Amino acid sequence: MNAGGGNFRLQPGSPSINTGDPASTTSNVSATDLGGNNRINNGRIDMGVYERQTHAGPIVTTQPGNWNDPFTWQFQQVPGATDAVLIRLRRVALPLSYTGNVQQVQYDASEQLVFLEGAQIKFN
Repeated sequence: MNAGGGNFRLQPGSPSINTGDPASTTSNVSATDLGGNNRINNGRIDMGVYERQTHAGPIVTTQPGNWNDPFTWQFQQVPGATDAVLIRLRRVALPLSYTGNVQQVQYDASEQLVFLEGAQIKFN
């Protein structure tokens, strides 16, 4: 979460993931979070208005933009250390001095992954 930047989505490793009320079900909370994603993921609700989305495949770009902008990515979440990403039909830039942490990056030959000065990706 980056409250100062207006991003209230849970990031990988957040202590709020899967720590909501275990009695919560879609009969007593909304079936979707504020972003329209399933409210309960991996069997338990997260704390906060956004549910951290996990899935088997890579997180795919949905529009050109900066790596650290959630709207650049599927599920509107910035990829984390355990995520694989796929840059498809987009140009993605890592901002000045930004460090991205991911498991894997794939991109089509015609796509661009741009590193601004001091930017890097660490593979976990």
